[in-house]
Order: sequence, then structure tokens, then C-alpha cells
Amino acid sequence: MKRTSAQLKQSARMALNGKYGTPMAGFLLLAVIAVSLYMLSTALFGGYSISTMVMEQIFTIVISLILSVFSAGFFKLHLNLCRNQPFRAGDIAYAFSHHPDRIIISAFLQSIPGFIVQVPLYAALMTYYQHPERMTNLSLNLIMLGTTLAGGLVNLFVKLLFFLSIPMLLDNPELGALDSLKESLRLLKGYRGRLLYIELSFLGMLVLSVFSCYIGLLWVVPYMTATQVFFYLDVTGELDEPVQEVHSEYENNYGNYNNIG
Repeated sequence: MKRTSAQLKQSARMALNGKYGTPMAGFLLLAVIAVSLYMLSTALFGGYSISTMVMEQIFTIVISLILSVFSAGFFKLHLNLCRNQPFRAGDIAYAFSHHPDRIIISAFLQSIPGFIVQVPLYAALMTYYQHPERMTNLSLNLIMLGTTLAGGLVNLFVKLLFFLSIPMLLDNPELGALDSLKESLRLLKGYRGRLLYIELSFLGMLVLSVFSCYIGLLWVVPYMTATQVFFYLDVTGELDEPVQEVHSEYENNYGNYNNIG
């Protein structure tokens, strides 16, 4: 049956109850990796020449693809948590040893519309730094604001189409990247409005987290991700299946361990 946003959030809170430490540690690791990579990009490409800006953009794309594999692992952590399977903070590296190429292909294809929307901004920046007399600060700021808003809307639209691609690749090793995108399109028919509502319902929490110097994200992001996991399990019908005892690959590879990261 279709569960409401409130029911999915309740399931997420119940799954996280007493287990918040590991998802928080996983998110902190992911944040440190992301900040470190983008700081490296800033250090390597500090100029404003056309060649430097092109190289910076290419490097940014590479960084985003690397982070997509870590993000898939972060989702895997929450999948295990919500399924009552063993989980640990190190799960964020899970996808690197489980067909990362498929994750990267899916993430790259999904990112193309967002990159296209940013083209006017990079053209404006090149004009601003190469020929400052042709571009005022006001014009540049308006272009930056416009491309930021447009990019956000485009990325949200893409997510409403292909959100299930990465979870399905995690659960189905035999599935190809293109097939996962097609399957996401099929499964999300009739569910996109609910997914949009779920995404927007966390907007207030995310904004408040900014005013807490982003510390609040340590609670909000695991809560949001666990809710997304239950949405995925609801769409695929797994929540309606009888509960079975599942022996995960972690039990085979590592034995039993505590869920504390």
C-alpha cells in the first residue's frame, strides 16, 4: 500500500532511535571528504583564465562523480539500518567495491542537465574576467542568481525522474546503469508528487541547520535519508512483504559487530 509522508517519517524515526551515532558519523565522513576535495579544487585552480576555468569545471565534474559513489554508500548504510541489517560508518565506501562504474554512469547522466544550465554562468564569468568592461557586477550577480535557481529546479526535476536509479543499482548488481534509469522512470509513475512533498518537507529543517552553523545537518540528513529509504522500500513493495531474517554479506565477511560505526 502507499504510505503517507508522515508514516514514512515515523518509520525513519523508529529505525534511527538509539542508532543515530553511526549515520551521523557516516555523514561527517562524507562531509569531510567533500569539503577536502573542493578545497583541493580551489587550491589547484585559482586563476581566471579560460583554460583554468575549463580545467576547474572538468575537475569539479570528476569530484561530483567520486562523491556520487560515496553518497551511494551513505544510502547503503541507511538501507541496512532500515532493514535491520548490520551497518557501520565505513559503508560510505561500499559502492567502490560493488560496480562503481554503474553508479558513476548513472550519476553522470543525471548531472548533464544541471551542467548545461550552468553554461551561461561560466560564459558570464569568462566575459567578466577577460573583458570586465562588457559585464557589470549587477549583471553577473543576476546571472549567478538565475543559474543557481534554474540549476536547483532542474536537479529537483531530474531527481523526481531518476531517484530510484542508485538504490536499485545497490540492490541489483546485475542491473545496468541505463536499465536502472528506465526502471526508475517506470516505478516512480504515480509517486512523483509524494516524493516532491517529502523533499520539500525537509526544506525548513535544512534552512534551520544553516543557522546552527550546519551542525543540525548531523541529525537532519540521516533523518531525511532514512525517510527516502522507506519511500524506496514502499515504492518497490518491500514494506508489504513478510518480515524475513536476512543474512547480509557483512555477516559473511565480517561476522557480527555492534551498530555503532
